[in-house]
Amino acid sequence: MAISTLGVISGLVTTIVFIFVDALLLMLSAKIFKLRDTSYRTGVIVSAIVLGFMWVVGILVSLVFNVDPNSLAGADLAQIGSVLGAALGIGLVTFLLGLFLATLFIRQFYGEEWGRSALVMIVWKVFAWIAQAILLIPLVLILGLVVVGQ
Repeated sequence: MAISTLGVISGLVTTIVFIFVDALLLMLSAKIFKLRDTSYRTGVIVSAIVLGFMWVVGILVSLVFNVDPNSLAGADLAQIGSVLGAALGIGLVTFLLGLFLATLFIRQFYGEEWGRSALVMIVWKVFAWIAQAILLIPLVLILGLVVVGQ
């Protein structure tokens, strides 16, 4: 099996942490655009659906395509390029689908038109990418120390 239990658990922990962080950022984005609903609760619901979807898709892709970084040890450049190309392609499709779902659920939960929902989603995701860049470094270090400490 290509995916480890530790990988699933660390991905789940990261997803749960970012659901609450992303909800705050979505609430901020909703306030910036003066949407009717600027509650944290709605932000949590939308974030949980979108990030939960991304986590599940990541697990399924790993299982279906048997993605195992250890299998690249000793592989030639063509094999490595093939695996990396497939991973990037799958990642891009998943990413775009996640953006579409975020826009769809913002539209549904906040009652906005497609264009305004897309603008809210863009601002939300820019905030989220900045927060993830800041928060992921300590989180990865903590998880890495837990793994090393075992």
